[in-house]
Formats: sequence, C-alpha cells, structure tokens
Amino acid sequence: MLKYLVFLVLVSITNRGISQNIAPSSMSSFIDNSGENSIGQVWFTPEGTVGAVGKFHKLEIGFKLEKDIEREVEKFITKRAKGINPFDPEQVDISVKLIAPNGEEIITHGFYYLPYFKNPFKDLWIADTTSFKWRVRFAPNQIGAWKGEVDVRASGFTPAKSSFKFYCTESDHKGVLKTSKTGTLADRYLYESESGKTFIPIGHNITTRGKDVSLFKNELHKKWINELSDNGGNFFRMELPPGGALPDWPTWPYDSTSYKSCFDYSSKLDKMFGFDEVIALAELKEMYFIMMRHHVEVGPNASWGAPWDSWTNNPYKKAFNLTTSEKYFTSADVFKVQKNTLRYIFARWGYSPSFSFYSYQEMDIWTEEIGLEEKESLTIVADWISKTKKYIQNDLHFLSNMYVFPFTSGYPVSKIKKKSSSPAKRMIEESDVICLHAYHNEKNQNFKTRYNYVNGMLKGWDNNKPVILEETGIQMPDIYCCTGVDFHNNVWSSIFSGSMGTALHWNWDRGIHDNNYYESYNHVAAFLANENVRERGYAQQKWKNDNSSTMNKATIENFALKSEDKLRVLGWVHNATFYWRNMFKISTCIGELVSIGKVSNPCKMEDKSPDLGAKINEYYNYNNPNFLDSYSDNIGAHEVVDRTVFKVKGLKRNFNRRYNPWAKKHFYRISFYNTHGAADTTAISSAVISTNSSGVLKPIAPDLTKQNPDYSYKIEYVGFKRSARDSD
Repeated sequence: MLKYLVFLVLVSITNRGISQNIAPSSMSSFIDNSGENSIGQVWFTPEGTVGAVGKFHKLEIGFKLEKDIEREVEKFITKRAKGINPFDPEQVDISVKLIAPNGEEIITHGFYYLPYFKNPFKDLWIADTTSFKWRVRFAPNQIGAWKGEVDVRASGFTPAKSSFKFYCTESDHKGVLKTSKTGTLADRYLYESESGKTFIPIGHNITTRGKDVSLFKNELHKKWINELSDNGGNFFRMELPPGGALPDWPTWPYDSTSYKSCFDYSSKLDKMFGFDEVIALAELKEMYFIMMRHHVEVGPNASWGAPWDSWTNNPYKKAFNLTTSEKYFTSADVFKVQKNTLRYIFARWGYSPSFSFYSYQEMDIWTEEIGLEEKESLTIVADWISKTKKYIQNDLHFLSNMYVFPFTSGYPVSKIKKKSSSPAKRMIEESDVICLHAYHNEKNQNFKTRYNYVNGMLKGWDNNKPVILEETGIQMPDIYCCTGVDFHNNVWSSIFSGSMGTALHWNWDRGIHDNNYYESYNHVAAFLANENVRERGYAQQKWKNDNSSTMNKATIENFALKSEDKLRVLGWVHNATFYWRNMFKISTCIGELVSIGKVSNPCKMEDKSPDLGAKINEYYNYNNPNFLDSYSDNIGAHEVVDRTVFKVKGLKRNFNRRYNPWAKKHFYRISFYNTHGAADTTAISSAVISTNSSGVLKPIAPDLTKQNPDYSYKIEYVGFKRSARDSD
C-alpha cells in the first residue's frame, strides 16, 4: 500500500503540465514571412523562449494541417474507417528541411502525436486534446540563426508549405557521445562532443517489460532512472518493447485485426507518450542510453517468449502471410513497412542527444531461428542490418548516428573478429561499439570468462572499437534476493577489464533496485571523477594468487588499468572468496537456496512480477559442482588478513639494483579507497614502494574483511631515487 501511495505522489508531481488543448506560445516572433504560411504552427518547447533554444536542447514545434486533411486523419484514428493513415508517409508526409547557420541542410520529418493526462487510480493514460497533432523535434548542434522549411503532402490534396526561423544559443550541454579513430588506445573509449572529456558509462539495463506497459510501470521506469542517476549512474540501456512503445507491434489482448499494427500505430500513442517522458527525464538528468528494439524478429523455433512477444503473433507475419522468418529480412514489401516504423521512431526520438545508440538484440539468436545453414542465415541478417542502417543514416535524421548489434557469449568469438571469414563479422563491422552479453554463475566469471571475452574482442579488432558488456549478471536471479556481492564485483572488475564502462546488469527489477545495490556506482563515479583514461592510453591486466588455470584456491584477485607511459595505474583488489556460493555463512538466504532451493523471505518485485526465491525451480541447481571452490563447503567466504600482497606488472624496471644495492630505484605511491559505505574520495591508506628488476610492484592491500572485502586503488609514479624518503 505504501508503494502505491508513493506512486500516486510521484504521478501527481510529474503531471502538473498545462493541458495541451490550451494554445502554447505563438509562432509570430519567429515565423519567416517569406514563406507560404498555409500551415498553422506553434512553438511548444522550450517554454518561455519563443524563437530561441540552447545548443543540444530540444526544440518542438506543432503543426495544424488543412481542416479536411485533419478530418480524414481523425476518421482513420477514431473509427478505423477509410481515411488518411497518419503513420503512412505515402498518405500524408510532413518533411522539414532545416538550414544550419553554416548552410548545411538537414532533413527531418514530422510525426503524428497525441498528448495524455494521467489517471493513476485506473492506471491509464487519458487522451487529452490539442489542435496541433503534428510535431517536429530537433536539437540544434550549431550556434546561430536557423531556418526551417516545411513541406506537407497529403494524398488527394494540394501541397502546402510554410517556414520558420529560430536562433540557437550557447548552452552548457555536454553534447553527444562520440567514438574516435586515432589508431591509439584512446579509441577504446567514448568522449563528449562538447566538453571533449572521456565518457565512462556507469549503469545497467533499465526498461519496462510485460505485455502491457501501463502508466504504473512507466512511472516505475522513471523512478529507477532517478535512482540510478542519484547514485552516480550516467548511462543505461532500455528496451523499445512490444508491450510498450514499439510502434509496429500489436497491443494485448491480441485480436483478429491487430496485425494491422505494423501499418497503424494509433493504439500505441499513449505508451509512446510515456516513452517521451522517459527520454525527457534522461535529458534532464544528463544521462545517455542505448535504445534496443525488442527481439520480436526471431523465428518460429525460438525457445522462449510468450505469444505476445514472439514470432507467433508477429504483425508482419500476419499482414504478409509469412511462412518463415527469412522473408521478414528479404521481402521488399516488408522492408518498406519496416522503414515507415524506423522513420516514425527517429522522427519522434532521434533528436535526443541522450539517445546514444540504436540497437538490435543478440543477432546470433536471430540467425539460428531462420532455419537455413549458418552462413546463409548470417548473410541474410547482415544484409538486412546493412540496408537498415543505411536507410537511417541517409534518409532519417539521427543526432547520434551510432549503432550496436550485439552477440551472446555462446557465439564463437573467432567468427566475429576483424580477420574472420565468417559473415557474422559484418554485424560487428556495422557496430560503432562492440556489445557483448555474458551471463555466468561461476567464481571464474569475472577473472576468466568476462575478462577474456572483452580482451579477445579488443585484440580481434585492433583496439579500434570500444567494447562493453551490454548484458551481464547471474543466470539464477533468485541470488539477488540474498546478496549483491556479485553485482558489486562485476561492476568493479569490468571497469578494469578493458571495457569502456561498467558491465550493464540485466536484472534491474530482480533485486538490484529493490535492494539498493546500485549504490555501488557512487564509489565508481567518485573514483573516476578526475581520471582521463582516454588520453593516457590505459591497457588492462589481471592477477590472482592461485597457480591453477581456475580460481579454485584463489583468495585474492586483482584487476588494473596501466597507462602506456607507466606512470599511473587504476585498479581494484578483491577478496576472491567473496562470491555468492561462498556466502552461506554470512547470508542465511544463500544457505536456504543451497540447502532447499528456495528462500523463506523472497524478493518482492516492485513491478509486480512473481516473487523471486519463493518456489523451487528445477532449472536452478545451486549445488552444481562448477559453482564450488576450495572454500564453498568448508569455511565459505572468509577474511584475508596479514600481508595481503598482490602484483601489478609492466611498470618501470630497476635493472641496476641487480648489481648495486645502493643504486636508485623507481618508486610509486599506492593509495587505497573504500568501495563500501558512503562514497569518499579520501584515501584510507597510502604507501610508497619500488618496483623490482622486472617492473613488478608488490603492494600490500588493507585487510580484506567482511566489512570491506575489496578496495579500489590508484598508483602514481613518484620518481627515481635512492629511498622512499628521499626528495626528487
């Protein structure tokens, strides 16, 4: 009940906007009177500065078309009778040519739009009214005077034109995220176009799922984004879901005419209004995101998914009588309708500088489902990806213009490397960032599996593409009911594994938010606040105190980034016994999972999904021998104290010490920082030590205790001198 009351307060706070049936600011101050002003147009955003907008801030203009056109559109929307489909550009098309201060011309498109009120008691959006049901959105990237030329064409009507002008002013916006092509290790990282600063993504997946993304769930989505932002996060990946704002997917319950949704998006206008608010919040919080289209393209052999989000009720399958998923990717008629959807998506949301990447999902699974030989399937999907990306780049305005086409960890990395002969590599070629999905449960998961996965892709593409673990986590989410230790470990280890940012956990609604695990990001953000890893050319390394190929006996593991000039190291040292399977003596909950396969106090999911940990799930085997190490059935997770020595390699070497014990040495200062409790940038301890003749530094970490089983650290070069006490 308390959560619902909080929800009501949240809705009331976020629903104080003036109804859009009241005419907004006049266009008179920025209409270009040289045009044919036969189209009604008004300025919506930003409020209070008609004719002026800050650089990279949203401009929104509304249009009112000829009365007879509007009547025909209304007929289509309200009665499904023959009229004008506003989502089909062959029936009605609003194109806007924007002329930048430097003379560059940008073409974007208007889109059909309805505003909504919120009714939290019925968990519904209620349609509002507006005279301006056509909108254009844009975020200018040049300071100075802009001009817009509007061209409206509707089937059976005389073309209409109008024009407007506005001025782009200076702002403090960070701009869009960019990749670089310097041929150096800097290319592993993104940077902000305006500030030039390195951007390190900190965050996880946050989306709104289910067959009906209601008002309640949309408000939860915004709540989760606020929590992430308020705790050091700056990046998230979200889904354009079939039960939500995905325009061309049928609503639920499914009915005999819903296949028409790939031509008609009117039943999604309320959910797209909610999606507008999510993106506006990201902009307000200065957060960036990946927008992933839900993998509704997968074929009839998919082993997961309900009818509402699988090939069974794919509207293209219904509308075009497709017998196989192959035709979804190869039919010209199908692609024509797909392009309409892309046009709408980018007209409505492609303006946003927060919208960093457009993404599809787990391409290797798509190819498995087509039902052809692997090479042929890969070629078909790669061709489809190429022409889809080309259409967006050449015909639609997408401010970021970056794309990712991820693969799962089950797909052979050798087939998606730069020099591979497999057509699968084409999808990585089309990707501006390499995104990998890796779910694992073993103690080895970070040190071996994920680290090697990232390392292999970096080397396989000559370090010229950033890599990020786009989906990660524990395959048995019940564990998140009990402990956040693996979430914490994955966040920290991934930063120092060569990834461009933190691994993006998937189970945001499976304990990560419910248990406040995201608070770990405060420490990550504080630790990295003044570090420009892009400019210093950092490369990753790892170390553990176990001579075997596994981590069976490891008590200490270390992940680090070392600068090319050997003057600086950033790292994280961890008590390797602290992982979920070993927590049974610290967490009663883990003990229950291991002994009986369920917990007595299961996670209560905010999104009203089934409680986790309440029932025994035969799929989960918490006693799998692969999950055990030398301590699992003995002492479990335990403190590592008294000279916790670890190694950092590849620093300046002390060759002369072999022959002259009084010669100068290369000294470094190492400072340790807490990663638990309140975020604090003050070092808890510091020491100056020298490397050995091989350039290896052997620091002693603080005791790795139950309260603090890991620490971040920074190493700085002090100088070449006789002792640690000598001045330079």
